[in-house]
Parts: sequence; structure tokens; C-alpha cells
Amino acid sequence: MKSKKYTQSWPVRLALALTLTLAFITNKALAEQYSVDVTVSASLDEVPVVVTQTQAMTFPTISVLSDTLEGADCHSIDISHPNGNSKGFDGTAATTRNSLCPNRSGTPASFEITGTPNALIRISIVMPVQTQSGVRFSGTGYEYDTVVPSSGMYKTNLSGTVALVDKSLATTAALSFTYDFSAIYQ
Repeated sequence: MKSKKYTQSWPVRLALALTLTLAFITNKALAEQYSVDVTVSASLDEVPVVVTQTQAMTFPTISVLSDTLEGADCHSIDISHPNGNSKGFDGTAATTRNSLCPNRSGTPASFEITGTPNALIRISIVMPVQTQSGVRFSGTGYEYDTVVPSSGMYKTNLSGTVALVDKSLATTAALSFTYDFSAIYQ
């Protein structure tokens, strides 16, 4: 049997030569990665946002009597306000039957936010519904953007509501509820 002589065409030989050359060169190449540290000092003339509660939210002493209905409520606002305590939860004149504080005033929380004049800030209020001793505290949580006035101070108020949800659990006690109020630059 005759053996066949294997011959390569010149393009195949060239490709093989280049591959061997690159393999040889690649084994000799070396790459290193380096890092650089940069220290940045920024002075943007921003005054830190500071939130100060200037008036705490208050409710008058609420009354749960034998004729008080579940659903009766009380608001932390003045009775002269349209949603004040001059009307019961059913929309009629406030009595001990349909209101926890008929014709008595509460006080909304007041806040002052100081910061860089004319800066955009986001106000965020979180008022989770909380229930203790048959009384539920609630309010409207929300977010909004506003501009700090040129005086550097923005003022706002926040009110809440307490309502009787389970008369059988009502007891004489001081109840404490929480909410979150924050302001951040945008």
C-alpha cells in the first residue's frame, strides 16, 4: 500500500504560521490593572434640611359613654374647621353618641422645615393605622414636593383622627400613637 503525501496549500500554511506566532507572542505579553484614588471635596452651599415640630398634635380628652356608637370619632383640629368636632361621624350635630369629643378642639401638629432657600424638597408623611383599647388612630399619609421659600423656612400642619372601633375594649388610659414626618432635598 502506498502512502499518501499530505500537502497543505499556502493559505493554510500561512494561517498555521500566524496562529503559532500569536501563541508565542501571547505567552510573552503581560497586563496589569492599576487603580487611582481621587478625593472629592464638594461645597454646594446647601444648608442641611432640619425638621422641627413646633406644636405637638393633641386631642381633647375623648369620652366613651354607654350611648357612644362605634364609629364615633374625634379630630386633632379646631371645631371651627369644616372637618372639626362640631359634627359627628354621621354628619349630624356632635353629641356623645356620634362623637368622642363633641364641640371640643384638638390641635394639629405644626412643623417648620429649614433648608437652602429655593431648594426643592419632598415632604413625606407616614401615618399607619394603629389600634389600642378599641380606639383607632389614623390620618392621611402622603408625599409632596415643595420649594423652600426665600426665607429658608417652610411651615406645614398635620392632623389625625381617633375613632371608636370596639367599644368593649375601651378603658380609661393614656394612649400613645406614632407617625413619621420627613423632608429631603430632591
